[in-house]
Amino acid sequence: MPSYASLPGSVTVEPHGSVTLVRLRGEIDISLRDQASSALPRLLDPRLPVEVDLAEVRLLSATGLSFLVQCKDACTRAGLSCVLRGVPAHVAVVLAAAELTAYLGDDDRHGRVSS
Repeated sequence: MPSYASLPGSVTVEPHGSVTLVRLRGEIDISLRDQASSALPRLLDPRLPVEVDLAEVRLLSATGLSFLVQCKDACTRAGLSCVLRGVPAHVAVVLAAAELTAYLGDDDRHGRVSS
């Protein structure tokens, strides 16, 4: 198993069928601040519902939490849904500790957090 230090993070935004897919991978920390900021405007074009895939997140720092809140806020302002999917247990713990689970929504029936 690779060490956390060897797992760079990434934020990608791409159309995926009828949704805009935002994929977070690796360590989502301060080193990705600029990448995350540049991803935000691309969320809303082409005005499709947004799904944020967290399945490959190894670490979610305050920067990552801020990005998730900014995604939710941008989608709400644009009248779009924002759904978190593939939320690993360790990320769910961070969301709960930050008291963001209720804000982002929680849908255990589908194994994902949604809004």
